[in-house]
Amino acid sequence: MTKVIGLDRLNRKLALLPIVARKRIREAMAEGAAEIVRMMKSLVPTDSGALKNSIDWTWGSAPKGALTIATVRGQGMRSTGSENTITIYAGNADAYYARFVEFGTEAHTAGGMFAGATIPAIAASPFFFVSFRANRKRVNGRITRAVNKAAREVAGGRWLVDPIHELRSAVISALKADATVASFVASRVYDRPPSGTVTPPYITMGPADAITDDADCIDGLEVTMQIDCWSWGSNEAYGSAEVSKISGAVRTALHEAEIALPTNALAILRHRITRYQRESDGTTNRAIVSITAFVEVN
Repeated sequence: MTKVIGLDRLNRKLALLPIVARKRIREAMAEGAAEIVRMMKSLVPTDSGALKNSIDWTWGSAPKGALTIATVRGQGMRSTGSENTITIYAGNADAYYARFVEFGTEAHTAGGMFAGATIPAIAASPFFFVSFRANRKRVNGRITRAVNKAAREVAGGRWLVDPIHELRSAVISALKADATVASFVASRVYDRPPSGTVTPPYITMGPADAITDDADCIDGLEVTMQIDCWSWGSNEAYGSAEVSKISGAVRTALHEAEIALPTNALAILRHRITRYQRESDGTTNRAIVSITAFVEVN
């Protein structure tokens, strides 16, 4: 049997490539769309400013009432819905004449409330498609570079950093560095306690879960993490007094704390809830601190 050394790591990198490429492509598409919109606004004739102000782009379908005059899908991206499609649009209920300005009109006889009136021809004042054509190569090139950048990042292992593990390690370091927490547990803050007898009181990391919470061009995770505070013994440690003080110090140390992550970015960290309980042995006191964080995956 032949064994390929490093095959598991390679497979993980290959699995990550579509995810990273999607993020980079979306960033490039958004940047390109904004560039096209800027040029459109610089070229469109301005009277009241209503048409100029209506020009914009969005992921998916245009807002209700707008006239869509172009839809762009990122190259190399599967059509899985609106999250992969940018729509550039102009016009709304007030600026309903976007197409008339872009393409012009022929002389014609009006109907409706102005029936019979002769409407002269209006010359075209192109502002949309000329902007799209002028920027198309640049945008396509930007997307191609984004795919290549994603491949380099994955090959270099940057995206193999798990955001939850990174946050977990950062929380442990923050608790160990906090003077109030250390006054109770010294350096006894563990991912999991060492085997054998552990001197109380101490802190351990409990389970964690993450929910995908993406915004435009941002891959995010909403992480809920449990921190367990343990205490037993005599005096304050006999009841819940000591473990309550420890959990309070943990809450103060972490609530809205600004903690730097080596690879990803912590946008916000908040205390969610603390519960107290006595374990089944009848002597161990436990405080369960729950925190919630939003992590931007870089």
